[in-house]
Amino acid sequence: AFSGCTGLTSINIPNSIKEICPYAFEECTSLTSIEIPNGVEKIDEWAFCRCTGLISIFIPNSVTYIAPTAFDGCTNLENIYGNTPPFMDSFRRTPFFARSENWVHNNRCRYCGNKFKGSRNPKCSSCGHYKDY
Repeated sequence: AFSGCTGLTSINIPNSIKEICPYAFEECTSLTSIEIPNGVEKIDEWAFCRCTGLISIFIPNSVTYIAPTAFDGCTNLENIYGNTPPFMDSFRRTPFFARSENWVHNNRCRYCGNKFKGSRNPKCSSCGHYKDY
């Protein structure tokens, strides 16, 4: 769709769109923020890969799937708002995932994004990892 449009500075995705297809916005390096509209259910492989100018994104509750490579190479992505916990692995190779304060302040597992249970040696009820920070 817009793959490689380095001059693209903003996008307006209609509410009628249900899926952001593979490579749709790949290497759109001038995008700095994206608001995914309510109604989108799936963000496919490499949809926003190598959008190096991308700093923030909003993901609505309608999104039920984000491919693990959807945001690969988004080297400046630091802020993800909205429906993120079920999809943390999709952001593993971004600065957002690496910043421990995103997990510490929300008491969330860095591996899957779910909340920890228990106060001594808290363990994630979803993936079983112990809090390690």
